[in-house]
Amino acid sequence: MNANASEPAPDPGPTIHLNGWRASPGCDFGPVRSATRSARAFMEACGLSETEGAAWELALTEAGNNAVQHATEAGRKLPIELEVLCDPRSVEVRIVDHTPGFDWPEDPTLPEPDAESGRGL
Repeated sequence: MNANASEPAPDPGPTIHLNGWRASPGCDFGPVRSATRSARAFMEACGLSETEGAAWELALTEAGNNAVQHATEAGRKLPIELEVLCDPRSVEVRIVDHTPGFDWPEDPTLPEPDAESGRGL
């Protein structure tokens, strides 16, 4: 408790996530796929349903595949960084790749539900 009421309360600091997962697969489809399966298992262990875990696995796989497909020559020698943070109310995913970036399409369209690609951001 703050003894002097005129002083502001201290900053509570960052939110602490007790459940975190991190992987650095090589810039190739096989290692990325293995990492996304592991991420799904972690998220389901944190309480996500199988349906939610499958949706996150698909999103991570798409992002990881994009990172592999669009990596620069130098970037192919560097790992892709995947991080998942879970708490009872949220999931946060971070992906660091070594691509040149992209431009947003003017008129994005979604692929067919059974398409194996085309959902990347």
